[in-house]
Amino acid sequence: IQRKQEPQPIKAFLDQTFDTYVENKIYNYEKDHLEAKYPEFKNLMQEYRDGVLLFEIKQDMVWNKALKDTTGLKAFYEAHKENYMWDKRYDVDVFDCKDKSTAEEIVKLLKKGKLEIDSIVRKINASSQLNVKYDHKKIPVDSDEFEDLSVKKGINGPFKKNGKYFVYKINETLEPSIKALDEARGIITSDYQKQLEKEWMKSLRDKHTIKVN
Repeated sequence: IQRKQEPQPIKAFLDQTFDTYVENKIYNYEKDHLEAKYPEFKNLMQEYRDGVLLFEIKQDMVWNKALKDTTGLKAFYEAHKENYMWDKRYDVDVFDCKDKSTAEEIVKLLKKGKLEIDSIVRKINASSQLNVKYDHKKIPVDSDEFEDLSVKKGINGPFKKNGKYFVYKINETLEPSIKALDEARGIITSDYQKQLEKEWMKSLRDKHTIKVN
């Protein structure tokens, strides 16, 4: 971008231009020789370069490989799936009700057994969608959800918790079981990455002699 400047004597212009040139040269020289003049800075820069290089290698050899290698991930899961277990759980229908009378009405309808759960929820929420929130869950038997509550198979409640009323319909008790790959993909992938890193480090040790400076 060209800017219009006020006229100035040629000597002043040349002196200013020369001073700027010298300043830039000195600055660039100093910048280019920082590592030679300051050993601590040189070591710091080397650590930074090594860190970036290590990050890129681990990304290729470990992190991205675990995400892309679906066959290897499945094989790892099959070999270690006993490590990924569900605790004993309840298969349960949960009704989160706005007040006690709503919860009591749900208990009454459930005991009659004439309506499906979806129909019960629609009936209760006919006047407002906030009357009851419904969810079907599999909840560990020792979950905080049932803390201080005595529950058994069938209809339980109403129970008052945190200003709301809950009804639990426990359909069955599920014994401990192995999680499917998709149910624990995050932790399985993390463990697979750890194995890949161990194998990679072992291959490096087998190929190279380690010398500690």
